[in-house]
Amino acid sequence: MTQQPDRPLDPSLPKAARMQAIGDLLARGIRRLNDMKRRKVREEIHAQVPTTCLDLQPESSVTVRHAE
Repeated sequence: MTQQPDRPLDPSLPKAARMQAIGDLLARGIRRLNDMKRRKVREEIHAQVPTTCLDLQPESSVTVRHAE
């Protein structure tokens, strides 16, 4: 899936502005790719070891004092 930039790169823009726009697009793409990788790893871990608070061993529980 190819995503179009928010604004097309105008050849009349100064070189620094074009480079900044390209850098912004690359940074956004890298963040999105990293988010997708993290989500995939989280889903794989959860599929292998679905842990809930009910799965904890009694010795790993925390004692909570009742509020008066």
